[in-house]
Amino acid sequence: MDKFAEAKFDGKNIYIHGNARKAPLYYNLLLKNFTRGKRLLDIGCGDGIIGKIVDKDVEYEGVDIGAGCYEEIENSSVKYIREYTDLTSYVKDSLTDVALLIDVLEHTPDFSDLFVTSLKITKDIVFVSLPNEENIHVRLNFLFGKGIASHGLEMHEKHLNHRHLWLIEIFKSENILTSLARQHGFTLHSKHYTVVFPSKKWKRLIYRVGIFFLPWNLKARSVAYIFKKI
Repeated sequence: MDKFAEAKFDGKNIYIHGNARKAPLYYNLLLKNFTRGKRLLDIGCGDGIIGKIVDKDVEYEGVDIGAGCYEEIENSSVKYIREYTDLTSYVKDSLTDVALLIDVLEHTPDFSDLFVTSLKITKDIVFVSLPNEENIHVRLNFLFGKGIASHGLEMHEKHLNHRHLWLIEIFKSENILTSLARQHGFTLHSKHYTVVFPSKKWKRLIYRVGIFFLPWNLKARSVAYIFKKI
């Protein structure tokens, strides 16, 4: 998968051409202006890819449970913690300006606890992204017997935190997160959908026409939220 595949940003939503890692796109397109000269805690950092692209004045720290989604790296700025309870305890004892939860909450047993913890230890911005598991691709795959891979027996014998523990419906998740953010002195600053197009231009044109009239909960592959301290 190309880490830095072609993508377009219209000032609100992200349009990816082909496969790409979303984390660096989120940072470059949505987060860079919020992190200059700040401390950044990347919760669920995987292989610490964001730590490789942040500006030099950013104090980056990544923490991950090591679920096998990405290869672990040896880097002083990245810490791997094996148990979820230990990870949440570590985050509770942290203090940061910006907290990132990129495709993390769907892997947690309680969905919202790690988000609330992040709100409590963050001075400025909490960034959350979630997969949209009611999009048209998931629905069609399920209809034709392919199932939902992140929830299915494909995850058998893999690390518990590798699979999704929640089927994410974006409007329901937004209501939960926005309400919790408000309770802890944050407001929803912005919301950004991600749409993934085929890499080939002729396929992209057909796809664009095919999804044009679909609502966002059907055509978006993921959604990202920026919560800002009031």
